[in-house]
Amino acid sequence: MDIDSVGHIMTGCDNDLEKDLDPFIPENCLLIAADLVRTLSVEGPARPAHAGEVKAVVAARHGALPTGPESAGHGDACGPAAREAVDRTRPDLLPAPASRVDLSTVVMHHPSRSGTIRPLLDRLAPLAPRLVTDPEPEGPRSPLRTAKHAWRAVAEGATHHLVLQDDVEICQDFAEHLLSAVRARPSDVIALYVNADSPSNSYAVRHAAAVGAPWAELVPGEFVPTLGLVMPAPAAVRLADFLDALPDRLRDDDAFVDVFCRLSDLRVTATVPNLLEHGAGLSAAGNDGHGARRSTVFLPSWERADDYWDEPPAGDRGAPMRATGSAEPHYAVSVRAAQCVVRFLHAADAHPLRQPCAAWRLVCATTGTPVDAVLAGLAEHLRTPAGADAVDRAAALGLPAEHVVELWAAGYLLGADALDPHKRPAPRPQRPGLLRRCRERAVDSWIDSGFLTAVPSADRPEARTLLTALALAAVDRARPLPHDGGARGDA
Repeated sequence: MDIDSVGHIMTGCDNDLEKDLDPFIPENCLLIAADLVRTLSVEGPARPAHAGEVKAVVAARHGALPTGPESAGHGDACGPAAREAVDRTRPDLLPAPASRVDLSTVVMHHPSRSGTIRPLLDRLAPLAPRLVTDPEPEGPRSPLRTAKHAWRAVAEGATHHLVLQDDVEICQDFAEHLLSAVRARPSDVIALYVNADSPSNSYAVRHAAAVGAPWAELVPGEFVPTLGLVMPAPAAVRLADFLDALPDRLRDDDAFVDVFCRLSDLRVTATVPNLLEHGAGLSAAGNDGHGARRSTVFLPSWERADDYWDEPPAGDRGAPMRATGSAEPHYAVSVRAAQCVVRFLHAADAHPLRQPCAAWRLVCATTGTPVDAVLAGLAEHLRTPAGADAVDRAAALGLPAEHVVELWAAGYLLGADALDPHKRPAPRPQRPGLLRRCRERAVDSWIDSGFLTAVPSADRPEARTLLTALALAAVDRARPLPHDGGARGDA
């Protein structure tokens, strides 16, 4: 199957899901991001864009930039030319040997969360965190405004820089897990969180969880999740220069971190499990209307072997979006409004998050799994005692039958995809318990995508447990776990 075959299949699919896939995306922001990539990409090795180039592209799309502090966030005294001169005098920002990791840590902070920040700082104490406070907290909401300061605040002598937001929840032994991960991939940008509803990145993480990989390579063209992000220190300072060329009113730092990484040829990999969860409070960035903000695969506590992070990512799901391209189409299985859809990725799309997608029944055969196989797997499961009991309980809880089918399809397609030997390492037999927990969390994070809306609030915990077990059974039917002798431990 090639790209042309997929295009032929997708042609004529009357599908409104794509239009509604993410109604909260600021259109102007994404158009500017796409323009930056097209205009600033050059033949040969990737390079960071100069501030003047960035400003010219933004001005062409967005109109003339304002004068004064808003245009860069710091004022003329710290303009790009001055900062480039300063950076050249900092030998501590030269690349460090791969064996040495000295992590600089800051937390982007909005004063509206002053009452809750202390417990987070206490838990982060082993990393000596510093606060970077929004310089204009009464102004229009703009994570970008604070991010400009946060990415520049690299501590002297640091090899890597971590920027966290102030509404994160961290896992137990966070510092130990994190430092071990950075040592394993010192040249990468490392995401510690991936939103469960992100169109393609969440599937990359779910796929890694399904095959037992500790890393998921994220997809260029989609927002880089900036809830918790680590970069090599020199890249962090270059990112600050890049962001300074953007007006604060563009707001969304995550879209432009993606642009910077693409132009700089920096790979973004996510830890599996994610080391962070999103807090339950109100959004300081104005994102409360975006639905549930949850990690794709977060475990509050877990144990790892010393060499856990040494395995490679589970394939590159974003290959079609990279400069080298890909002859084969890559896809992601998504769930939105209790509907399973398949999204195909290819670099021809001008709009980075508007890739072609359609209901799974229309296109799943192009992934190598025909509709009949999905439904036959469900029928076989329902003939088991566990499956028959699940269907009775689902009916009693008021779960629509079509929801059961859609969630089963998502889990089955994920399990079938995990069978591809080119997209997975061999799961290590000494950690079947951790593999099971990651799989459970990967499918559980689908449940908030509309599956519980028909269920009374009091019955939702029971319904969630039932649906998670159903989705996990679908993954397992397509891709069984290695035998673990009934073990449920992590090691």
